[in-house]
Amino acid sequence: MAKSSDENLRRVYVLPSELVDRITAYQNAKGYGSEVEAVRRLLDDALRLRDTPEDIVVRFMENMRKIKDPSEVAKLVLVGHPAVSEIGFGDDEVQFWLRGFPGKSIKITAEDKVYLDYGLGSGWVEKEAGQRVDFKVRESKPAKSQREK
Repeated sequence: MAKSSDENLRRVYVLPSELVDRITAYQNAKGYGSEVEAVRRLLDDALRLRDTPEDIVVRFMENMRKIKDPSEVAKLVLVGHPAVSEIGFGDDEVQFWLRGFPGKSIKITAEDKVYLDYGLGSGWVEKEAGQRVDFKVRESKPAKSQREK
């Protein structure tokens, strides 16, 4: 297949006419300028539904290497993601909650640290640059007492 300079690939697929009609109806309902854009959005949404928490964190961290601002990366990776139920912003960090994981959150800092709050199993995740995040908590940070706050 032909490859353009910006790494887009051209593919040709044969689809049933009923499916094409549904894609066209979706395109018109959403106001997309082309059928291709409608298909891109549908495929991206469907594939993002398959993302695991680890996949989302890895994608976030990959973008952090280029952008360095967690709130900007959140716009690209988290906003509009079908698995993300809530996003919170702090000083140089982003915390988000995922559907299907009630009460459990993931926090990512500008210093490239990932913190998991899985209820009783909370702590910082150790990772090395370029490697997948190991979601087994290696080092728990004790909660600050009321006097320390």
